[in-house]
Order: sequence, then C-alpha cells, then structure tokens
Amino acid sequence: MNNENITISDIKIRGEADEYDKYLLESPTECYKLRILGIFCLILFITSFIFNSLLLNVFVKHRHLRTSNYTLVIALTILNLFGTITELPFIIISNLSCKWIFNKWGCITSSVIMFFVSCTSIYLMTAISFQKFYIIYNPFNSKFQSFKVNLIIILICILNGFVWSIFPVIGWSYYTLEGSLTSCGIEWKKQSFNLNSFKLAIFTFVYLLPLVIIVFSGIKLIITVNHHIF
Repeated sequence: MNNENITISDIKIRGEADEYDKYLLESPTECYKLRILGIFCLILFITSFIFNSLLLNVFVKHRHLRTSNYTLVIALTILNLFGTITELPFIIISNLSCKWIFNKWGCITSSVIMFFVSCTSIYLMTAISFQKFYIIYNPFNSKFQSFKVNLIIILICILNGFVWSIFPVIGWSYYTLEGSLTSCGIEWKKQSFNLNSFKLAIFTFVYLLPLVIIVFSGIKLIITVNHHIF
C-alpha cells in the first residue's frame, strides 16, 4: 500500500491509527471544497496583512499617536500581523493541497502559534476595554496612562497566552488534526478528565472571564459617559 495515499478506511481496516499514520491521512472532505476554503483563507491573509500593516504604519508615521494610551492597541496590531504571517500559511497550503502536509511537529507548532495569538489577543482586547473605562471613570489617575504600566500589562497578556498554549504540549490536553484534517487545534471531541478539565479552564479563564470584564467595562463606560453628559 502506498503510504502517501492512506485513507481513514485503510487505517480502520489495518487497526493502526498511530501518530505516524494519522498525519498521512487524506482529508475526508472533497478536494474542491478545501481549495475554495484555501482561496478564502488566502484572501483573508492578504487583506489582514494589508490592513494591519497600514494601521501599524499610521502609528509609525504619526508620532503624536505613539502615546501610552495607544500602547495596547499597537501591541494588538503587531500581534494580529504576527498571527496573520505565521498562522494562515499552514491552513492555506494544506487546504490547497487537500491534506495536512506538515507532519506531527508542524501540527503542534501551528497549533501553539494559533492558540497563543488567540489567547493573547483576547487578553489584550480585555485590557483595552478596561483601560478605556478606567481612564474616563478616573481621568486624574495616571496609572493606566504610563508606558511602564502598559508594558507590564502587555507582558502579562503575552505570558498568559504563552502558558495556555504550552499546556497541551506538556500533557494537559493535546493538539491534534481537526475535522477536515487540514488544520490542527486542541482535541475538543474526545472525553476524559484531562481533556474536559482543560476545556473547562479555557472556557472560564480565556473566554468567560474576559467576556464578563469587557461587558462590565462597556456598561460602566456608557453609564459614566451618560452621567457626565446629562
């Protein structure tokens, strides 16, 4: 049997669904659908690269925008540009090839980058939301208007994103091929205490808690602005 064209049915018949074989599987999704998705992701790559580059260029050209109040926004823009350059090529190439072609370590690498960028972006957006509320709520307190504090916040967001992205590598959950076998991510479907505890932790500390802070900051910001206006 030619290993380059192993299918899911071949694996089931042979009973050898090991780590090596899994990354040689052909995608169960029709190739033309994957290529359409690949073209869409390519368009997304181009537009994201252009707009994030233009936004970053605005901050570079206009010195008056390079203030502490925009530090978190600049950091988020750089992170988004980094994510665009490093994440999307894996997905684009694999979908256009109709299979995952980067083996196990490519899967882990792309997943770590993707999860790191996603988690860090969420934390940065949460910090930006709270910062806007705090500055308007307490404009005479310069705590959130210093570069030092903002750089510490950025480092904390990066550290948190890095820690969450590394957990699956060291044994708390794990990264694997996803449904169409052309992208990788955390194992969501299987059930075990290890996997479920990680899912619960991610839902609580990466999605729910930041969402609560963003909603709280938004509501308090509206109330504060209305109070000052009326």
